[in-house]
Amino acid sequence: MTTAGDPDKPRLRPATIATSGDHVCALVSGGEVACWGAGHGGQVAPGVVENQARPITIKGIKGAIAVSVGNRISCALHDDGEIACWGSFTKKKTKPWRTRLLGDVVQMVTSDYGQEICGLRRDGTVACLNGAGDDKESARVLNIDDGKSLSRKGAELCALRAKKSLECWKTRTGDSGYRPESIAEGVVEAENAGSVHCYRLEGGTQYCSTYKGYEAVAPIQGPLWRAKVPPELWSETVDHAGSYGLDCIRDRGGAVKCKGTNKVGQLGNGHTGYSPTPRSHFDGIEAGTIVGLELGGSTSCALLREGELRCADLLYGWDDPGVAGVRSLSLSSSHACAVVGGGQLRCWGENYEGQLGVMGEFDGLVRVAGISNAARVGVGVDHSCAARRDGVVLCWGNGDFGELGDGRHVDMDFADIDVDVDIDVESVASATPLRVDHVPSTVNELALGEAFSCAATEGGLYCWGLIADAAGGVDPTYDTATLVSSVDAGMIRAAGNSLCALDAEGVVRCLGEVAIQHVGKVDPLEHDDSQEEDYDYGDEDGEEEEDAEPFAQGGPLWRIAGGPRKVTDIAVGEKHACVLAAAGTVHCWGDNTIGELGDGSSRQREGLVQVPGLRGVLEIDAGDAHTCARRAGGVSCWGRGTAPEEHRESKIAVPVIGITPYLTPGLLGEAEAAPAG
Repeated sequence: MTTAGDPDKPRLRPATIATSGDHVCALVSGGEVACWGAGHGGQVAPGVVENQARPITIKGIKGAIAVSVGNRISCALHDDGEIACWGSFTKKKTKPWRTRLLGDVVQMVTSDYGQEICGLRRDGTVACLNGAGDDKESARVLNIDDGKSLSRKGAELCALRAKKSLECWKTRTGDSGYRPESIAEGVVEAENAGSVHCYRLEGGTQYCSTYKGYEAVAPIQGPLWRAKVPPELWSETVDHAGSYGLDCIRDRGGAVKCKGTNKVGQLGNGHTGYSPTPRSHFDGIEAGTIVGLELGGSTSCALLREGELRCADLLYGWDDPGVAGVRSLSLSSSHACAVVGGGQLRCWGENYEGQLGVMGEFDGLVRVAGISNAARVGVGVDHSCAARRDGVVLCWGNGDFGELGDGRHVDMDFADIDVDVDIDVESVASATPLRVDHVPSTVNELALGEAFSCAATEGGLYCWGLIADAAGGVDPTYDTATLVSSVDAGMIRAAGNSLCALDAEGVVRCLGEVAIQHVGKVDPLEHDDSQEEDYDYGDEDGEEEEDAEPFAQGGPLWRIAGGPRKVTDIAVGEKHACVLAAAGTVHCWGDNTIGELGDGSSRQREGLVQVPGLRGVLEIDAGDAHTCARRAGGVSCWGRGTAPEEHRESKIAVPVIGITPYLTPGLLGEAEAAPAG
């Protein structure tokens, strides 16, 4: 790819890495290609339609000299001019599509959004294809016969000509498609610098693209592609690719490092923005100082021995409120409340329904007036409840579905409403804590869902609000505390419309989403409630047996069978739940779209599966779509919103795991190997 003999013709630098922002491809030893990141369109590898957090080597690619990628397409250029591509047009195929339709190509670029490919031929002409994967497509030869190099400018492609004219064109079809338009004259160099396009004039003035167009920039020492590379890395970096918040560099030894977003594994370090398997959390906290765990929404908090909190993603990135002396804590997706010294309550977060105990918007902590001897607290999406030491339960915030337990709710049959008619419905809400009658004075636990509240007492489980009915098909609304189960539940947990209760015998019973999605597997009229089932770990890859019946009806709640005989803790998310066995292992079921179950897959589980790699667990808890487990040595989490900042969005270059060097100093030309100066 080197043009020799003519000093006016710059060397064509090998494109060893390329990124669309969602995925990355890189050359590896022997001219092979490895890709990682978003794979839903088949762009990571032919036949692969899942995201990959580690590089996958493309089968059948040998002798490649450059790579180029678009949104859902990846291509490799071989030294004989052949181009091999894979992506949305081949995602059902197991081999790359290959073409020589562009001719004797020495440099290749792909469009940002589409499947268009353009190539610079050895004779200086430029040809393009508007249909990667289509063998019937014919190449379009542009009105360029003295091309020196190609580069990409967002959705456009550009050519630097020997007459020092920089020309760009839109690759889509139409009146302006494939018609080069002059951008600047007197250009001696044009390159991609990460996600921007830059060019240098004969006099040394340099310009880079912005959303306003090209703007003058400070002179860049060395090649233009280094414009976005930190100066301290200039001497080591031989290639740079960036797009949409992701930047990757390649050093002289061939190692690839990336920084930026990591939602779908673009950093290639084996992690993503969420974790399908457990990984350590709250790093830097001395082992043994964490004494409690509380999750809610996308927030995870660790309670330290001295009553301090350490939270991750606290209420969508809001500042830690600095609450101290915490004795009990409850989190939701919108707000949080804590019991502090003297039984006072401190709440923070959103307050659109008065769920903080006051009216209006507040930043930081709010003291809930009128409560000074609270023993327990619970929060839902837009309401809160507290149990005093004398057993009195108080609730405040939204009460449209009776979740305040004061005998009021919005009485409306939404099925009879004409959607074209505006109806003024007066909301039931109170910023002042209201007493909930008919709850026995021995309150063991509080648990609040999106539109209900429950209290576990020695007399049974009392709930008020909108309660999901797993068998009846109609969800009843109770605006006062109602006995829903005589089970002596020592522990209850809730999220969304789901609730699970754990009794003194270690038996778990649930209602709502975590039970409803499995009700059809068991005929409650034929099931023997006294039957004890041995726990089945499933087959070797974690799948449950097809004939397993892990859920059994027992009273108003659905009894969870098919799990550990003795359970010591429960965790409930919006659509998943987990139990902690007395042996210190964790077992989960339900929705698993983003790794909530921790079994390394994204498959929903109708039966309980053990979370691998966890032993000696002391406590578990769950947010809307993530789960955490506390051990003596720290906290491990999996699911959405669990990644430490350096995994979710890295501010520094993270080494790509599983890729071997391609470039070495001996393969580099003098211009690339020498430090910029």
